[in-house]
Amino acid sequence: LESTGIALAAIGTHVLTQTFPDCSMSPALMAEYNRIMSKVYAEVRDFIILHYVLSDRDDSGFWQESTRVTLPNSLKHALQLYEETGLLSHFSKEIFGEPSYYSIFSGNNHAPRTGLPICQYADPNRVMEVFKNIDLQNKQFVENMPSNSELLSHIHRGRVQLL
Repeated sequence: LESTGIALAAIGTHVLTQTFPDCSMSPALMAEYNRIMSKVYAEVRDFIILHYVLSDRDDSGFWQESTRVTLPNSLKHALQLYEETGLLSHFSKEIFGEPSYYSIFSGNNHAPRTGLPICQYADPNRVMEVFKNIDLQNKQFVENMPSNSELLSHIHRGRVQLL
């Protein structure tokens, strides 16, 4: 949550620099700042609620209640689309990217009921071949990476000690 707070401060500052009112205190610019920041805060709210409503925990009253919370319409609609097809297009992604949403869903064993209709046209053998190539590339990348010790030595090589 701390990084979310930092992101909100950074976004708020950026949006403020884009809509900073001059001495006239333009109502249109103030309204635009508020509109953008309301959208950003709604994304954070939905993202946090999503963590709780997807959890299978029921070991306390807190967790039992968290699954019965009334969802904001924005989250309800996006969640329905994801649960049906895995589609994330209705999740706002100003702060949290698709990998973050997929991590929450998969981390809570929440898979969509079906895939996108276009997926039925993909050759499963070709898809598996692509996944195997990605896996191979990842393994080769890891094998070629320096160890932490080697990396730190490289970073610190040639530095002059001041004290």
